Amino acid sequence: MIKTLEKYANGKTALIGLVILIVCQVILAGYVIPEIQQRQPKVALDGVLIMIDSKPFLNADEIYKILNLYNYDIITFVHIVYAVDCVIPIGMLIFYFSLISKMRNSVVTGDRWRVLLLLPFFGLPFDYAENIGALFMIDGISHGRYDTVASLIGVTTTIKLLFYSATIMTTIGLFI
Repeated sequence: MIKTLEKYANGKTALIGLVILIVCQVILAGYVIPEIQQRQPKVALDGVLIMIDSKPFLNADEIYKILNLYNYDIITFVHIVYAVDCVIPIGMLIFYFSLISKMRNSVVTGDRWRVLLLLPFFGLPFDYAENIGALFMIDGISHGRYDTVASLIGVTTTIKLLFYSATIMTTIGLFI
């Protein structure tokens, strides 16, 4: 399976992943985040929306503190952020998979190193689980607390960040 996927790992594929990432950031930074900041300034710090997906080890109370910042005026924009946040991991996967493949071919040889290509895939399910859980909680926040879901989000965020960090460190390690 890895050999089949590796056929698609080239500079053009990496460029496609990079373009996806750039377009997502332009949408967020150019339209969505400024709209949120204009409607509710305390939700964004220095142009970055306060979200649960960049903070590992959050407990249920900390997650609810963040989610309670999202009032009715900005909830549609928060949904757009999470919709775009479902595309960003795909762009990252394509970009890093292609980059690691090309760099691995020029640095190391042998099939045992080919497993590095799977590293970008490992964070994806945790990222999506986190996004689905966050959307579930945002939409259900008026119906009560979901502490178990919040705890699971804290765990999935941490695991996702570990895999994404390992992917970036592997890419840097292959580059150096």
